[in-house]
Amino acid sequence: MASSLARTILFTAFLFSTLAIHEAVADGNSEDTPSLEEIRHRLKSQKLTRLQFYMHDLVLVSDPTSVKVAGVPGSNRTTVNFGDLYVLDDPLTAGPSLTSTAVGRAQGIYSFSSKDSITLMMSVNMVFTGGKYNGSTVTVIGRNAVLNKVRELPVVGGTGAFRLARGFVQISTAILDAPTLSMVLNCSLYVLH
Repeated sequence: MASSLARTILFTAFLFSTLAIHEAVADGNSEDTPSLEEIRHRLKSQKLTRLQFYMHDLVLVSDPTSVKVAGVPGSNRTTVNFGDLYVLDDPLTAGPSLTSTAVGRAQGIYSFSSKDSITLMMSVNMVFTGGKYNGSTVTVIGRNAVLNKVRELPVVGGTGAFRLARGFVQISTAILDAPTLSMVLNCSLYVLH
């Protein structure tokens, strides 16, 4: 009975969200909402864009960009454990120095999702704040095995110039400061949009 009720609730939620999406796309009256024809044209004329930038994940510093919001009972903020959850608002820069040209912010969450290795489950929006992609975003969701030299995570969507985006980002650790649990990540983003 409870299983049937849960399925009915999920189906109803799916139906309403599908109708809302259909209305938003079919309406086409809003300046921000592309028409179906515009979407079809974009799909036919997609291009591949490569962006190179650095992500600064600063944890145990005076002005952190990543903070622990949930964790294993009894753990403290200076260690990482399976189940720890962090919220981040990391600067994205053109070079590896925090003082190099700002290109955006990485905003989202990550959790330590493996009992046996330092592996994160990440859900991050790359929000670009400069240049021709100002105001556009790319959404990255996936597994980040931190100790691997190069990690690859999928791009699952985007907004603005990156509407209907798909692709991947390759991440490598450029700088690691173990005492502060902070790192600078070299990101190569490949987006089909």
